Amino acid sequence: MRKLGYQLVDKPMDFLVDGMTGPLADGELDRARQWAQRLAAAEIERVARQS
Repeated sequence: MRKLGYQLVDKPMDFLVDGMTGPLADGELDRARQWAQRLAAAEIERVARQS
């Protein structure tokens, strides 16, 4: 992806699941949401800098 010009905006995350097929373990959905919010905020900032 870096060769295509993409940058890592946050560290990769692992999320725990209960069993082989899920659901997510307690607290993991909140962690995933927080991570997604950081990714979205970074993208909004990146786009704003290009304008």
